[in-house]
Amino acid sequence: MSEGFLFIENSLINERLFIDKYAQCAYNNRMKIADVRKQLNMTQTEFGQLFGIPLRTIQSWEKGERKAPDYVMNMMEEILKSRGLLDNGTIDK
Repeated sequence: MSEGFLFIENSLINERLFIDKYAQCAYNNRMKIADVRKQLNMTQTEFGQLFGIPLRTIQSWEKGERKAPDYVMNMMEEILKSRGLLDNGTIDK
């Protein structure tokens, strides 16, 4: 095999690993937000209103289309703690 072909093949493998890792992170984040919302027995609309976050943003986080920023996760955690709604003390990030 030529060096050019090996470079392209390795690049494709690395890109695939990155995509798989990103998809797994998105899946983990989606489940955590959805699980917290469901434990609170809230709809996506109610959950978004609690934090001032648009419904479409909540939907995209739960579908794994986007990842909630860490600072937003921290804010949600603090609001839930202050209202006595978070029993275990943290939201997994």
